[in-house]
Amino acid sequence: MGPYLPELISPELNLVIALFLGMGFGFVLEQAGFSDSRKLAGLFYGYDFVVLRVFFTAGVTAMVGVSLLATFGLINLDLIFVNPLFLRSALVGGAIMGVGFILGGFCPGTSVCSAAIGRIDGMVFILGALIGIFGYLEAYPLFADFLVADNYGPLTVPQAFGMNRGLFILLVAVVAIVAFAATTIVEDRVNKRPIRHFWTQPRPAAYAAVAVVLAAALIVMTDKKSQALATIAHDGWEVKAQQIETIPLEEVAMRLLEQDISLKIIDVRDKAAYENGHIATAMNIPLASLADARWRTVLREPGKEYLFYGATEEEARKAAVLSRELGDSKRQAVYTEGYALYHTGMETPDQLDGMLGTFFLRNGGKLDEIAKRADATDVAPPTIKKVQGGC
Repeated sequence: MGPYLPELISPELNLVIALFLGMGFGFVLEQAGFSDSRKLAGLFYGYDFVVLRVFFTAGVTAMVGVSLLATFGLINLDLIFVNPLFLRSALVGGAIMGVGFILGGFCPGTSVCSAAIGRIDGMVFILGALIGIFGYLEAYPLFADFLVADNYGPLTVPQAFGMNRGLFILLVAVVAIVAFAATTIVEDRVNKRPIRHFWTQPRPAAYAAVAVVLAAALIVMTDKKSQALATIAHDGWEVKAQQIETIPLEEVAMRLLEQDISLKIIDVRDKAAYENGHIATAMNIPLASLADARWRTVLREPGKEYLFYGATEEEARKAAVLSRELGDSKRQAVYTEGYALYHTGMETPDQLDGMLGTFFLRNGGKLDEIAKRADATDVAPPTIKKVQGGC
């Protein structure tokens, strides 16, 4: 649902990866005993809670893992698709799903696993699911409005309660540990075995401790995007800005004339200012949206040098620092005079003194041709590619 390299992995390769992930998932389900309806039904009768333990373990591991990857900038949470919440239909659908789980002893995924190894009850369950699917499709117009009622959008639990994501993960981890301890006691009593206490078992206790420590650490840790935005929001960014190279206008213009393809010019003003006029070949990425996920591949092209300019020198330097903090190309530079001086050179070069004015008098026409060619071949900015999927 959130690939590490969404712009590099093609749809075809995604299918190959999905095939092997699916095989691995089926193997894990089978090894956990999820192909046996009696084991799954044991959750409701109290004699086997492996389903609860596996799902809690998977949930906590995924939450901690994804949050840590986001913290270190290895995955972008903005690319993960979150299903929109339709509250009433979710409650009714969840109740129907629960009843089906109890009656059949399977959920859709485990029934396929069961059928794959030749279990007849799994095959019957899939047949019933197919009948239900076709019945749902035929009856859909009757409850279409109900299905989309109470639309809360792509809402997550931390967002709904205004809660820190790390705190939510910690609470889920604690609930999981309490559930593990309680269900172990219930399971032993139902099966008339000596009661085991969760905290006296070294390996599970160690795993639980690691999960709690990592979840607690996530409360104070922030993802790379938040860290980068915080950097330019405080005075300390000026120290980092001093490490950014400055390029004068005459060098910028000369490299444009030489058609230096290694130079990528980024205009960080707002869209209206950009459309009113910009340096030839410049791409518009407003400072306010520079941290968005869609620009990461644009600003990480190998062999490119990125030149930032804005309405002010401060705006340009902030953009360069932000880009570097986000892990983009380390070859950043700034043009500090902004668009105004370039515009003067193109429109009224005689107002510029010395060599700069002479340069624009001689080369303004060539720069204008370059600008027209660049605008004619301009491409649309990339859009965020959210990968939909899930159980």
